[in-house]
Formats: sequence, structure tokens, C-alpha cells
Amino acid sequence: MQSFQDVYETLEFNDANNQLEALKVKGNAFAMEKDANKKNALKKWRNLPIIRLRIHKIEQSILDGDNFGDSISAFQRIDEIRNLANEVSKVLQEVYNYYKQMDDELSDSYNILTDIEDKLNAKREKEGKVRRSNCFWFFCY
Repeated sequence: MQSFQDVYETLEFNDANNQLEALKVKGNAFAMEKDANKKNALKKWRNLPIIRLRIHKIEQSILDGDNFGDSISAFQRIDEIRNLANEVSKVLQEVYNYYKQMDDELSDSYNILTDIEDKLNAKREKEGKVRRSNCFWFFCY
């Protein structure tokens, strides 16, 4: 993006326009992938409270049972699952924060592309016009 921003003025209009369109396609593909990943992370994030509630209910049923001493290994396993759920929670939060940051950067990139596109369109209009000579009645200078 930055290299194109530096050199687009030196390119012919068609070359610059083709490169601009290619950058837009890449940006749109990234945005679609980002949205899918962000949506998936949010979906997984919403499932975590359900998992934690189920773990709590299983733990409560073990505590209510008569043979509590036999269930020490089950408690250790529940703690491992709880720790795993906490780690997943942290990772999903980091993923969501990363894509939130990418939203801001992608927005800036789209603003730059729009600005370049406007400048290219102005350049095309300027080159497309025939320069009129200055004339006064039938005397041109």
C-alpha cells in the first residue's frame, strides 16, 4: 500500500488504475476473511459461559455425592478443563482485539485508496481535456 502510494503519480493512468483495482480486491478479500474469523471468534466466545456453567454443575453433582473421596481425580480433570476454558477465553479475546485493530488499519487503507482514486480521476480528467488557447475575438496568443 505504502509503495503504491509513493509511485502512483509516476505511472500511466491505466497502469495506476489496474494496480489500484488489484489493491482493492486484496483489501476486500482480507476484509471478508477478517469478518469471518472475527465472527467465528465471537461465536466461540459466547459458548464459554455455557461451558463454565456445565463444569460448575458437574462439580456440584460430584460434591453432592456420597463418595467424595473417590472423586479427587474427577476434580483434577475438571480443574484442567476449567484452565483450558480460561486459556481459550484469553486467546479468543486476543484474536478479537487483533481484528478490531485491523478494522482501524483497514479503514485507514481504504481512505488512502479512495484518496488515490480521486487523484487519479482528477488526473484523467485533466489529461483528457484539450488545452484551449487564449483568444480574443479572432486573435489567439
